[in-house]
Amino acid sequence: MKKTNGDRKLATLNVSSGATSAIAALRDAHRAAHVLAVGISDYSQVPAFHSLAVCSNDAESVRDCFHDIEQLNGEKQHCNLCSSKSDSFPPTRGEILRLLHKLAADAEENHRLVFYYSGHGHRLNGAGGKDEFYLVPQDAYSVNAPDALISFKEIVNILNQSEAKQKLIILDACLSGPNVKHLKVLPANLSTKFLREYLEETTGTGILSSCGINESATTQSPNSRLSLFTHYLCEALRGSSAALENGRLTLGSLYGYLSVEVKRRAKSYHRDQNPTLVNSSSGVIILGDFTPSPLQLSSLDLDQHPIEGIEFQEKEQATVKEVLTEIRRWSYSQEYLQNRVNDNLHEHFKDRLGRFAAELSSDLDIPLAEVVVEDAGLRFPDGGYSIAYEASDLKKGIFRHSVWFGERWFSVGEQMIQVLRCLNMLPAEMRLQLAGIRKLETMVAALRSRGWKLESSLLPKEFTVSYGKIRARVTPTEITFAGFYPQDILGSETNRETQTLIRNVLLLLPN
Repeated sequence: MKKTNGDRKLATLNVSSGATSAIAALRDAHRAAHVLAVGISDYSQVPAFHSLAVCSNDAESVRDCFHDIEQLNGEKQHCNLCSSKSDSFPPTRGEILRLLHKLAADAEENHRLVFYYSGHGHRLNGAGGKDEFYLVPQDAYSVNAPDALISFKEIVNILNQSEAKQKLIILDACLSGPNVKHLKVLPANLSTKFLREYLEETTGTGILSSCGINESATTQSPNSRLSLFTHYLCEALRGSSAALENGRLTLGSLYGYLSVEVKRRAKSYHRDQNPTLVNSSSGVIILGDFTPSPLQLSSLDLDQHPIEGIEFQEKEQATVKEVLTEIRRWSYSQEYLQNRVNDNLHEHFKDRLGRFAAELSSDLDIPLAEVVVEDAGLRFPDGGYSIAYEASDLKKGIFRHSVWFGERWFSVGEQMIQVLRCLNMLPAEMRLQLAGIRKLETMVAALRSRGWKLESSLLPKEFTVSYGKIRARVTPTEITFAGFYPQDILGSETNRETQTLIRNVLLLLPN
């Protein structure tokens, strides 16, 4: 959306020096994120390792969270995906290492690096009989040759070369080892002690693993597209209230949430799975800030969100005989009568439409030539109004009155209300047409963390939430709000609470 900041009027925010310091500290803790998400599902070239159907989905979901959810502070151009589904970045050994070096090199001191991996993990005897941990790339040619795998020590060393002070490694690795009896391999157990050895000379790095010692990560999950650990990881990244600490997702609160939810759900599957965390970072790492913005804008600022159009609708009870006054026979089908009514609406509403056109021209100072009556409706600059009949049975139904506004109206809410008054409309429903297609999974948990109640979930197609009397039905291309009137959120006499609720939904739409 086009943004014009020059004529924006923001309410002045008076902050004490102590509060200013606290905000600065928070901003420093919540660094901009650079992300590399790797997911390997296809292990057809490594017969010893079975393919893992969900791993590419895991990586895509994590990347999408950081890319789409504003509260995670991800830099979109630095949120990269490398998965078995990708032709551009296949998860070969060379490509993963190349992207890791790029991740480290592109970041500056005030950034946070996140490396996520979903796929097979493996342990081998190293020099002096010491165990070494490896990730298994898609093109691995051997299960016991170190140069066919990716050493976890090398990953840590690459990330340590970055100027970024905070690094987080998240491993959702199936660690059960290859299914080959004649190979002498060690089970890939990741105890906190084992992981801590990799961070002995490292500061500012955390390693979060999906399972602990003598365990393996399971793909059985409430979401059939994702593994168990990554399902709850994404719920937390989307702002699940159970994962937040005073409205913020910290590394500590994330680990606490995953420890409880993954362990609980795994037990229902008759498995043991306990995530582990090793952290060499001092201070708090904030992954997401879901607290309301301290700034209260003077209006809803619709043109600051990815919205293409706004539509208001209102219903009026109707009968067929109001329009088809000469009708005597009722042997026609309901569909036929509905079409006949709609064909005659222009004549039926001719006087009303002419009056509306005159009022729009005079009350809003629109040139009369730019307000055009056509069919059962009228056009005005970057907007329009229409009437349609919808039958509920053979003899009666409703007139649906619809008015829509384009982008030029978004910054003049009071004038939108004037248009509605001229059209004798007091709608309690507002539909926002979104720019592009949105992924709904990134919105549900965040709304629930803000106090909205999930009323219906038909993901990924749609969901419905409510907050008191206000309801919102969300699809990938539109949001329909109900339970308030336009003047509650637009213009000069707004209801601050209602306006804030609507804004909090719109803030979850990435630009």
